[in-house]
Amino acid sequence: MRILVLPSYFYPESYSSAHLDNDLYAHFSSMGIQVVAYVPIPSRGVDSTTIELYRNKKYELFFCGNFELHRFRLFNETKSTIIRAFRYGLSATIQFIKGLFTRDIDVVFLVSTPPIIGIVGALLHKIKRIPFIYVVQDIFPDSLVNTGLSRKGSLAWKIGRLIENFTYRNATRIIVISQDFKGNLLKKNVPEEKIEVIHNWIDTTSIFPVEKSNNTLFSEWDLSPTLFYIVYAGNFGNAQSVHTIIESAQLLQSETDIQFLLIGGGSQEDTLKELVSSYKLQNVKFFPLQSSEKLSLVYSLGDVGIVCCKKGMGKNAFPSKTWSYLAAGTPIIASYDLDSELASMANSNGFGISINPENAKDMSDTILKLRNNTQLLQEMSSTAKTFVESHASKKKAMERYLQVIDSVISSS
Repeated sequence: MRILVLPSYFYPESYSSAHLDNDLYAHFSSMGIQVVAYVPIPSRGVDSTTIELYRNKKYELFFCGNFELHRFRLFNETKSTIIRAFRYGLSATIQFIKGLFTRDIDVVFLVSTPPIIGIVGALLHKIKRIPFIYVVQDIFPDSLVNTGLSRKGSLAWKIGRLIENFTYRNATRIIVISQDFKGNLLKKNVPEEKIEVIHNWIDTTSIFPVEKSNNTLFSEWDLSPTLFYIVYAGNFGNAQSVHTIIESAQLLQSETDIQFLLIGGGSQEDTLKELVSSYKLQNVKFFPLQSSEKLSLVYSLGDVGIVCCKKGMGKNAFPSKTWSYLAAGTPIIASYDLDSELASMANSNGFGISINPENAKDMSDTILKLRNNTQLLQEMSSTAKTFVESHASKKKAMERYLQVIDSVISSS
């Protein structure tokens, strides 16, 4: 069996879903499936030396030779939304052409980043007459509206809906990461028999709790292990509403034992740093995205982890960082729509506390509550580890993905 994948990024690039992609590629390869991938040369989260190193590395083999990677040249990614959108479009065009001339492919397997890649999958499905599996990690164009980048009924929204409808109509099977996502697609008249719900997962052998005394980031970043740390690790984008964390930090300036660590990068990074500077905050520190080898250290740093998004976006996103916090035994504050699956899951299972999104007062009050209740924090930490092992199993998720692939091939 040969599967065609067209990712936007690949190692050594740093991006939030890297571990999900790598786990899938590794598992497919371990099952004897041949994976063929086309991806731009690295530019996201890497330095100029790395970019130059990979400039002429056009072909590589991974995972015991079953993963065949072809890189192509493309201008570097920037923080500009317009330039990034153009780059995504150009990359998708190149990937379509390369996919079109790739022989002996049994399945096209694409993930919804960027959303325009769905058109590529749909066209390859129609032209090459092979099954197309589409994994929805982000619902577009709903996300454009929720982040304020567009509005319902605008030209961008209408184009997005055309892309979405064309993709869903031509996908052989659609995998979504939550029941909320499934409900969204059903409202758009996507046939239920096309939809499979497979939650994202975490490999608890690669992300696990690290005691403060053994966490080398405390010394590396000159952090005192005696303070109470609030950690946000991930993308600094429009959708994440990280400014709420900074506003919460402003409300807690007088609590000198509470420190906020913002780890990551993205389009809003400079704006967030300017906000911290304008508030003259001493309790917020920024750090760059870390390599996969350091993720256990990152997600174990905090006494509490933050998962947040803009109001109204809760049902259109289920961030994989949730599982990373839980695997590290870090309780979460979910600054998420209260009617979302994540909020309900956190409250009903006891590994976190859900609060209204974009509400700095609720966030600061909840932080104080947890800071002042060591027993509750310990109970939530223990529950987090137990929950993630039973509900976000990598093994179970991999089995489900293979079942979907086998199903579409056998019925094609």
